[in-house]
Amino acid sequence: MKIVTVTLVGPAHAKLIPDMLTSVRWADDHLLVSWNMSEEERAIIEDEIAKGSEGALENCTLYRVVTERVDFADARNQALRIASNMFAGHVVLMIDSDERWLGESPDRDVFVRGEYWRVKVSDKLTVCAPMPRFFSPYGRGDFVGRVHEYFDPKGDEPGEHDIPGEIVSTPKNDGALWHKWNRDLPILLTSSREDPLNIRWKFYLGETYRGLAFLVRQAAFLEAEEGEQRNSVLQQARDLAAQGVLYYMSAAKIVNTAHDYDKAVTDWDREQAGFAAYRASVLSREHDRPLLESLDCIAIGVIACPWLAELPWHAAWIYFGLRQHQMAVYWARIAKATQALNGPRHGFQEVVALGNGPEEIEGFALKAQGNPLGDEILRGAGVL
Repeated sequence: MKIVTVTLVGPAHAKLIPDMLTSVRWADDHLLVSWNMSEEERAIIEDEIAKGSEGALENCTLYRVVTERVDFADARNQALRIASNMFAGHVVLMIDSDERWLGESPDRDVFVRGEYWRVKVSDKLTVCAPMPRFFSPYGRGDFVGRVHEYFDPKGDEPGEHDIPGEIVSTPKNDGALWHKWNRDLPILLTSSREDPLNIRWKFYLGETYRGLAFLVRQAAFLEAEEGEQRNSVLQQARDLAAQGVLYYMSAAKIVNTAHDYDKAVTDWDREQAGFAAYRASVLSREHDRPLLESLDCIAIGVIACPWLAELPWHAAWIYFGLRQHQMAVYWARIAKATQALNGPRHGFQEVVALGNGPEEIEGFALKAQGNPLGDEILRGAGVL
């Protein structure tokens, strides 16, 4: 079974393409798809590939689409169709120009069955989600969404399988992040208005406001003078954070009130809603918002997704920071019990909360109380 990589490209990311191609040199072919690319832009991309990817042009096709690109989902769907026509029978790996494949070539025998296959995708070393990245040439699904698009398999039995390996993104600088989040904001607001019961758009509105709040808060300490100017910038950050909490919690509450709208709720809906509540709680504490708000977010999240260990773990973290050590112990133990439930996880994950994080908080909280069990727990976790 042959594999072709498919990448949406533009001159802005031209310098990143060679490293991406090098990371997937085990693939049989590479297809780079661009929209309305000028000859000058084509020359920039080809020059970068020739300089940096050690002969990857030999099996690399640069394809120019002359129609207008509607949105990111439309672009990916068009690219998949182009790949299916040009490389009939190939399995498609969708990888972006600012991403890298980690590890060896996947075992091609796994592609004998199924319609798409998931790979763990890391973002900023904290959130790792197994996402569809390999696609059968005979699959029926499509990408959906103007931004933050997702794959809809369009079938009750999508033939989903996990592939060992990981894709990581090249970190964006602050300027690129500011541009991305300001680009995404009006698009997500429109998507949310058009589809108000879609949890995803509200979740990513929360993510976008959280990102903007972070950059504004950072600017307050790095660029603004102390005093009135800094306080004004910090207030802007708090206002953005408040919007983020609002949209995160709107996402979480959709699940808890779904019966009022005759909306079917899946485990994936519950996980995304619970994770939105977790993010809301974190964002609230990052910007020194009221403690009760952060704890309310956790409570609503637990109702939405009882098996999400991130929620009690963050409660334990909050109480430990407040030096309320016995409460920290209680919540850390709840987080450990939630881990043991082994509930269905489909996407978002906070890695530390799913590892030794709860155990470490329990150990340090007990140690702070003078309980020798704390040292024992920390030794077991490899901390002492």
